[in-house]
Amino acid sequence: MPYFFIVLGLLSIATNVLTYRGVLRPTSLNGLRRKKPHETDAAWTAGLRATLPYGLALAACLIGVGCLLFVVPEHLATAVPLGGAVLMVIAALLAVRALDRAVQRAMVAATDAPAA
Repeated sequence: MPYFFIVLGLLSIATNVLTYRGVLRPTSLNGLRRKKPHETDAAWTAGLRATLPYGLALAACLIGVGCLLFVVPEHLATAVPLGGAVLMVIAALLAVRALDRAVQRAMVAATDAPAA
């Protein structure tokens, strides 16, 4: 079971970094694409870039849970994934907040920019 968490964390790092670099489209693996009709692609890209630290924090939680499962006693083996799940939910909620704020900032900047 610990290996599952570690592999899942490494896959999460790979998908986050590849999406950040533009190799993967946001809809290809991670399903984050929920762009509204009035949002530009540039604003959406800015939002995805803002979520990268939180995606990496989620991956670190997964890897940490996997590593902890190797060393904790048997009677604590259930508490470790539950604690990790709480941390991952917090990181996911913060990621959504960062994404929305970055998209809004980029949209405001695009509307305030002078027309060429």
